[in-house]
Amino acid sequence: MKGVEQIEHTIHNLRSPKRSHTFWGLLALLAVAFLLLWAKHDTWLPAPNDFMFSESPDGFKNYMTSTWHVRYDSSYTHYGGMGYPYGEHVLFTDNQPVISAGMQWWSKNVSDLTGRTVGLINIIQLFSMLFGAGVIFLLLRKLHLPVWYAGLAALAILFMSPQNIRFEAHFGLSHTWVFPLLLLLLCRYEELYSRRYLSLQIGFLVWFAAQLHFYYFGLSALFLGLYTFIQLLTDPSWRNVRVRISHLVVMVLLPFVLLNIWIHWSDYVTDRPANPWGFTTYIGYWEGILLPYESFPLYQWIDDNIIKIRRVDAETQAYVGLAGTAFTVWLLFFRRLRPFEKEWDEAAYHRVHKNYLRGIFLTALILLIFSCGFPFAIKSMEWMVNYFGPLRQFRGLGRFTWSYFYVINVLLFYVLWNRSVRFKGFDSGKNVWFRWVIALAPLALLSYEAFTFQKIRKLNLSPNLAQRSAAAPSPEHWLNKVDFSRFQALMPLPYYHVGSENIWLDIDGQHFRRMQTTAVQTGVPDMGVFMSRTSIGHMVKSVQFSLTPCEPPKLLEDLPDNRPIALMINASRWDEVKQKYRHLVEKAELV
Repeated sequence: MKGVEQIEHTIHNLRSPKRSHTFWGLLALLAVAFLLLWAKHDTWLPAPNDFMFSESPDGFKNYMTSTWHVRYDSSYTHYGGMGYPYGEHVLFTDNQPVISAGMQWWSKNVSDLTGRTVGLINIIQLFSMLFGAGVIFLLLRKLHLPVWYAGLAALAILFMSPQNIRFEAHFGLSHTWVFPLLLLLLCRYEELYSRRYLSLQIGFLVWFAAQLHFYYFGLSALFLGLYTFIQLLTDPSWRNVRVRISHLVVMVLLPFVLLNIWIHWSDYVTDRPANPWGFTTYIGYWEGILLPYESFPLYQWIDDNIIKIRRVDAETQAYVGLAGTAFTVWLLFFRRLRPFEKEWDEAAYHRVHKNYLRGIFLTALILLIFSCGFPFAIKSMEWMVNYFGPLRQFRGLGRFTWSYFYVINVLLFYVLWNRSVRFKGFDSGKNVWFRWVIALAPLALLSYEAFTFQKIRKLNLSPNLAQRSAAAPSPEHWLNKVDFSRFQALMPLPYYHVGSENIWLDIDGQHFRRMQTTAVQTGVPDMGVFMSRTSIGHMVKSVQFSLTPCEPPKLLEDLPDNRPIALMINASRWDEVKQKYRHLVEKAELV
């Protein structure tokens, strides 16, 4: 290390936040966050296994795929609860493979978790939010914000996070700690001279998070790649190029290789769709980033009194807060992307953090523009998508706007706090009280919006249908009257098949719940499909079996035995079933 760099490094260590203050502040923050979460979720927290969070098909599927995998599957990587007789690799079932595999191991080797899986998923989501609060707090402390200020800002950011919307749907996407932890490790990465171990930690995080939901890998890989490119433009020296490129390999390429080895070793399917539909449809829009959520009073006032606001899909909703919106406008149009003052460089740690914060801000801004479909979603520019390769698998690009939410709010509080402590007042030192307005007004505003967000968002609790008492509450229920052990599979009529991206036979939400409830309670798999990137070959065979045959269905050759199949008919659509599936119901025996 050079002499000047050594001096700066020593000064940085001397100026680092006191660990004891950070430790006790973290404990206080976690206690307050838990009390707030308890106040929000006191309806189900005393009995977490009695409830499911959502009546949406996506959320229900997440519960049931995990429950089946823990209770019935013998393999850690293969799921057999849907798409019979083929099943599916766990990565494409939204059952958070690393969590469901851990529960499966525990159930087999330590203590049986039958009937408790739903409650564990609920508790894990709650603790994930606590972990998210702690990580955001540590990141703000790493940037030398005071304990009390970092704690309040962390709570506001946590409860305003767009990932709160996923708390009752795509559970794997609800982990608020993943991206802030990536930012924290990157900050630590910039502070060190020898960074190989930090790059390995970041690589492990990317690998682990991908097994919660693969979108975390796409978001992390794009973010890290853009961040490295920006840092190379800033300092194109040979050492910087060599170090950052080699570390990017460890951060992104190594996890990608390990994930591909795991998938190809455990997955026998070779014909998954390479170009899923929706890449230019589920993109972000500026209204979902810079304007409040539709249920906010401010949104409704603007919509009623100023101008009609374009409605956007839920996939693009990642509102950064009114302070974040104003800060974005200030940076783009008044500061020319220069949020820092020159005199801040007097402190060594400011020089380190300035380099880091500038890098993550430019990265998040570029990723925001890209996730909003520029330029490939512009009319007549769609041809560019054909050259995106594996990136096309991440069709929900609106989710990548989350990075901007976290980055702009972290940068906001960093800049405003440092401006407030250096504020000298107007007219030769007068009105120094204004420094507190600079620091606290945005914090109060984001806290109020977070409170409004949580107040408006109501969880739709429903009974836990993975429990027998809730699924079949009376002796007259079909689960108690029919012996399903003699059937090899359940066939939903009307038949649904969602996930191949080539043929889309949509689900009926209530009938899907009945199907999956029956499957989980009886151990008889569902022949319907409601998963992701399903094999095209399996799709063709499954759909052919449901249609009027012109030749012997190929699926019959893949059935393991000759046991009968239970036709599960949606009574409200009986007329449609009789017309469309006559070949299946004509000779069927009523049970």
